[in-house]
Amino acid sequence: MYRRILVPLDGSLLAEEAVPVAADLARRSGASLELALVHVSMAAALAAAPVAVDFQELERLQLEDEAAYLRRFTERVHDRHGLAVDTRHLTGPVVDALAAHIRDAKVDLVVITTHGRGAVGRMWLGSVADGLIRTATAPVLVLRSTDAARRGGFRRVLIPLDQSEAAHEAVAAARKLVDDEGECLLMTVIDPSPLMNVAPVPFGLIPELVVNGEMKERAQLYLDRIARAIRRTGVRARAAVRVAANPAVEILDEAAQERVDAIVVTTHGVGGMRRLLLGSVVDKLVRGAEVPVLVCRPSPARRTLPARRPMRVHQGT
Repeated sequence: MYRRILVPLDGSLLAEEAVPVAADLARRSGASLELALVHVSMAAALAAAPVAVDFQELERLQLEDEAAYLRRFTERVHDRHGLAVDTRHLTGPVVDALAAHIRDAKVDLVVITTHGRGAVGRMWLGSVADGLIRTATAPVLVLRSTDAARRGGFRRVLIPLDQSEAAHEAVAAARKLVDDEGECLLMTVIDPSPLMNVAPVPFGLIPELVVNGEMKERAQLYLDRIARAIRRTGVRARAAVRVAANPAVEILDEAAQERVDAIVVTTHGVGGMRRLLLGSVVDKLVRGAEVPVLVCRPSPARRTLPARRPMRVHQGT
């Protein structure tokens, strides 16, 4: 379970909307909740101002205002959610400062909204979310403002997988996120596009005709094996193999049809089949999903592991 959950803030109401989800997860898992605000100096932005500015005084006032905001908001979170809350007032480039703290403090989960506007007009949480997805050592749960009012926790999560060691980290992350009586939906999307480039078929034939039965059977066996392991932890699990030329769209359609509460993905895949979870697909899921997306970066060791058993592609005549 989680031990330390972090919510980055920028002074905006939208950024604060990540807190209810983070607080619910902290309460359920017994984790500590931490709020972090990175000081971004206004002095540099005003260096070219046509009027004289006392930069030292401006910096002092800004730091005091940020510290006061953190104190006030921390008290509100404590009163509303009944949790002890830690705060961190960081300095430096926003993504770098947060990523370093996440690593050094051994944060287990980051919960963040996709964008926010701070009290002084800063807009950075969208780019910060992107930056943390690419650099943070902890999984990042990306929310939209509508996700903050979600009810009932995470009862059902969708986990798109390829046959890579790295993708397995999404399973472990999903198991932490999903409720104890919840359900994990495992999914593999086989993209026939590369096969059609090698062995073109007449226009109008459905993509399934390009993918042979062995490929789908092997993918199903792979998912079934993971599903059995999940069931042994007390959580229900189902598995499905899909054939589609646009994996991101297929995943989003599956999420909508199954009415899942979250999608859990890794940022890299190294499987033998079509690379499912490389950056562009994850980006499309984060931007297009109507539910929270939990993004995990696999450890460097797993990112360099070879695929287990690459699929053989049988070309038709």
